[in-house]
Amino acid sequence: MTGTDVADSTIARPLIQRPQRADARRNFDALLAAARDAFAEDGAGASLEEIARRAGVGIGTLYRNFPTRDALVEAVYVEEVEAVVRAADDAAALEPWEAVQAWLRRFLLYVGTKKALLEGLNKDSPSC
Repeated sequence: MTGTDVADSTIARPLIQRPQRADARRNFDALLAAARDAFAEDGAGASLEEIARRAGVGIGTLYRNFPTRDALVEAVYVEEVEAVVRAADDAAALEPWEAVQAWLRRFLLYVGTKKALLEGLNKDSPSC
């Protein structure tokens, strides 16, 4: 079983699926990239209008792809987790020590940008 198989079986797939048409896929990917950057800079409360502007699309396109803020936060989070899994698969071709170092570098990048996503994902969770 590869890291990807494990991820596919354990990570819930988002309700939002990447569009099939090339232009729609570009808009979807641009929205995810813009959202990732905006959430990293401004937290989970980043302006959706600003995210659409950064992606070079209208707010209607954002809402057509991500009907709610939660759907956008979830899609960004799932994409980031999948990137960490891909990094593990890529590191498998390296020597053991280099593989560990490469994966840990990628994981640290992942962890360093997740405060905003954590806020967005846990906003309804009771405080401890």
